[in-house]
Amino acid sequence: MEFARNGQVVAREIAEVFPASERQAVGTAGTAGKPRARAEMLRGGEFLRVSFTDPDGRFLIHLPTGTGSAQ
Repeated sequence: MEFARNGQVVAREIAEVFPASERQAVGTAGTAGKPRARAEMLRGGEFLRVSFTDPDGRFLIHLPTGTGSAQ
């Protein structure tokens, strides 16, 4: 996945893709309906997970924040 600003690529990150044809239903809400996006900080604040869901599948991107605790 590439992120662009003013037509210039400013970052690249790997995205995980889960095609709709390979997805199993989980829970009662389902995934039918309009496309949606969600961003959430993961435990420890080390990554921001961005997920996109549309009729074709689900896409996950994990972006490092640079603020996680050093080990």
